[in-house]
Amino acid sequence: MMAAATWWVDAGEEKLDLDWRAGIPARALPGIVRPLTAWPFAQAGGCAIFRTPNTRVALYAITQSKRRGLRVLVESDDAWLTLDARALAARRADLSRPGELAALTHREEARRTSHRLAVEAADAVVVSTPWLADLYRPMNQNVHVCENAVDPADWPDPAKPGDGTVRVGFAGSTSHVGDLDLIRPALAWAAATPGVEAVVIGFDPAADFASDEEVAAAADAVAALTRARRHRRGAEAAITAINTVEAKLAARRASWQLPGLRIVPWADNWPAHRANLATLNVGLAPLAPTDFNRGRSDIKVIEYALSGALPVVQHAEPYKRWHDLLPTATSPEDFLEHVQAAAADPEGTAAHAAELRDRILKERNIAAVIGQWQQAITDEPHPHRDAR
Repeated sequence: MMAAATWWVDAGEEKLDLDWRAGIPARALPGIVRPLTAWPFAQAGGCAIFRTPNTRVALYAITQSKRRGLRVLVESDDAWLTLDARALAARRADLSRPGELAALTHREEARRTSHRLAVEAADAVVVSTPWLADLYRPMNQNVHVCENAVDPADWPDPAKPGDGTVRVGFAGSTSHVGDLDLIRPALAWAAATPGVEAVVIGFDPAADFASDEEVAAAADAVAALTRARRHRRGAEAAITAINTVEAKLAARRASWQLPGLRIVPWADNWPAHRANLATLNVGLAPLAPTDFNRGRSDIKVIEYALSGALPVVQHAEPYKRWHDLLPTATSPEDFLEHVQAAAADPEGTAAHAAELRDRILKERNIAAVIGQWQQAITDEPHPHRDAR
């Protein structure tokens, strides 16, 4: 008999109606969704699933759960362990404050240590892709791949604008800023072409564009200037480095000041997010060749297709299963050609998107894949090291 599953998540409960890694599987198990702050430490029995635990508090919760006889799973749906800790810290640091970057980098590294300890202590690990399974298996041999799945009730037929305009766009968070150059020519063409509209949903590339590498370079340049001022030498070279980084960022941002490009802010509300996606006829899914991107799932394909948009995907690890079924790009020129072809045949594009939507509603229905989660929850635990 399957143990009752209780979930911990790192988001407010009001945002969990369509949470891919908790809310949807919890409906089908059935399960209970709780934030860590409301985790009932006194509970005994069943299964506790901790989503990307990376704090000492989470480690304590895992330890207490195991002592009370719960089966403990750690769930992760991206490859954040592959990201540069210093670059992540630099995004949050006030670089003008001495020591802040070092302190935040240390905190980021401590989060990774806590996460690894949690993974090692867990009875099993749940991930969303085979690539992630390979990433986590050296830390815990008992890894289960549970694909992202949908509840068809959450995705009624999309209400398309129906005004004859072909809308080509990208929807995503600023974690994709390093990917957008791959689709700039396609969006520039769409923005300049009558009857076609270019859309970016989530953020403004002209304002928010800075890759991890560029952020790290800026941090290095500021740190060099701080040292130069302290030692009263080398300031000129440091200032040159800062100016070089700023000039590169300014040029990149200027390249995204495309006349006609429509920017739609990110919507935390799922119905609003679905409505934004439904305006698109073509959805672009670029991915630069990084380890973090290799660990992503195919959620873009799912969201675009269920919103009635034809996905155009990168020839990359997360989209391998779709390479023979969807327009696939290896370069900015490929994205441009696929967008031009889709805009030239709006009826064919809509039919292709509708076919894909039907396929996903059938093959990625939570009812069809919930067995993956059930196996992870009921599998026998492996020898592990207790969390400290």
